[in-house]
Amino acid sequence: MVKTPPRILKGAVLSAIQQGNHNTADIRNHLATVPYCCESSEMDELGNPTYYTFSNYGSLRRELTFLRHQGYLRKLGKKPPHRFELTKTGIEHANNPFLKYNFKRNLMLEEARRTADAILENDDRFKEAVKNYVKNNVQEVDLGDKKTNKIDHSNEVVRIVEKPLLKPENNIVEVDFGDGKTKQIELSNGEIKAVTDLKAVAEEQATRLIEYENIIRWYQSQEARDNTVSIKELNRELSTAERIQKRQALVYEYINNNYAIDAQFFKLFGNMVPVVIKKVWDWHNPFLQGSVEIMSRGNSEFKRGHAVEMDDDLIISTEFYFYQEVENGIEIFGHGMKKPQLLKW
Repeated sequence: MVKTPPRILKGAVLSAIQQGNHNTADIRNHLATVPYCCESSEMDELGNPTYYTFSNYGSLRRELTFLRHQGYLRKLGKKPPHRFELTKTGIEHANNPFLKYNFKRNLMLEEARRTADAILENDDRFKEAVKNYVKNNVQEVDLGDKKTNKIDHSNEVVRIVEKPLLKPENNIVEVDFGDGKTKQIELSNGEIKAVTDLKAVAEEQATRLIEYENIIRWYQSQEARDNTVSIKELNRELSTAERIQKRQALVYEYINNNYAIDAQFFKLFGNMVPVVIKKVWDWHNPFLQGSVEIMSRGNSEFKRGHAVEMDDDLIISTEFYFYQEVENGIEIFGHGMKKPQLLKW
């Protein structure tokens, strides 16, 4: 078994729901324990289908949101735990997540085949296309003394199409242009060597371009980090009204874009952080009720060592979500909490 690639994740989630797992916890458990194999799975060396497992629990909530917006499933219930059910499209894609991809690919191949057949069946149309291409790519020859002459090879190319005469010998093909004119073309692995060399140069340039872009992004990120002002310093300068406006805008941005509540959210919101309560938390059975809270860093629980701040990955695994907005703030709820926690504006 191998780790699930992104293209298979959609099918794995849809298959889990199809097999009777209708809430987030059941779907997550199914992905971790039941291998998934779809119709388009690759074969191993022995010809057996490849099975996939999924362990990146942090992206499951975002994947469910994406599939719901794309019409593969529907969410039932106004309050958690929500139930997910497949639509007709979701059922079709549960066993073959590449269904839509293969359909589009077959349409493109069929269109390309029809176009090629139409051109090849019309000999005059093919010759005219070649002639027009050559006329638009006329070779300019330098004659010295700042004089140039344009040579049109269109007629010669048409004659090659009509009457090819190839004599391969030692990877050399001799082309007869007629009127006693010939030209030798070197081959490499069955292809024209000059064309192969040009492809290699193009691939090398494309690789270098990607490297340059990555370097530029790195420098931009360094510059942005150097110019960043700490959140604490900003909060000191903000008035109460400005602080409320900033926090509300942050919450609405996450809600409107279906962003998962992550460590960056709590950092930008300021003051409040998610923690695990050491007396209740159990790593063998995480997210027991009452093992997760959201509190201020100035809380005495920190000083006594009873509360430990969550890291980025654990925050994602808790799957916090906005429970409801109240007059003086926003309530957040997640796995392991006894009740929603208020974050004041």
